[in-house]
Amino acid sequence: GELTKPEVREMAGRAELPAADAVESQEICFVGEGGYAPFLERNAGLGDRPGDVVDAAGTVLGSHGGYWRFTIGKRRGIGIASPEPLYVLGTDADSNRVVVGPRQDLATWGLTLHPAVGHDVIDPTRPFEVRVRYRGAALRGASVVPADDETLQVNLDEPADGAAPGQTATIYQDGRLVAAGTIAGSRPRAQE
Repeated sequence: GELTKPEVREMAGRAELPAADAVESQEICFVGEGGYAPFLERNAGLGDRPGDVVDAAGTVLGSHGGYWRFTIGKRRGIGIASPEPLYVLGTDADSNRVVVGPRQDLATWGLTLHPAVGHDVIDPTRPFEVRVRYRGAALRGASVVPADDETLQVNLDEPADGAAPGQTATIYQDGRLVAAGTIAGSRPRAQE
């Protein structure tokens, strides 16, 4: 909301919340050791659930123990031997499938952000940058087009690798945050 981080920390201290003085994290700090997959298995009742690892054409290449153990862009630990490195291109909870392919298939040239929040006016005549990872390189933007009050279409001059639904994308102009939103979809160049 309208509160600053120090104000929230002060409120948390008054309420004697243990996280009031916690060190900041850029990761999902509450999941603990091992990351989010073991957290889900401990707390959401997820257990080994074999499924297929497939290529983009749907050809079965191998198997896995649960789609939630994979994130878009992951390369290590897929368990498939291949002459070229394979990356996770997507997961499907309904079919418990993991789709893999070469790195170039991770390239995203457009993002749909929903919900999106504008923090300042985006000047279409000036360059802007987009970040899809906290420590990731800033990507040059081509255009930001409002689709409706809560949705932005972002077209990129250079691809983002592994942008996934649910991640946050931030848009900067002249070093200032001008908009941010949750990635609801992405487009390869061919569908631009």
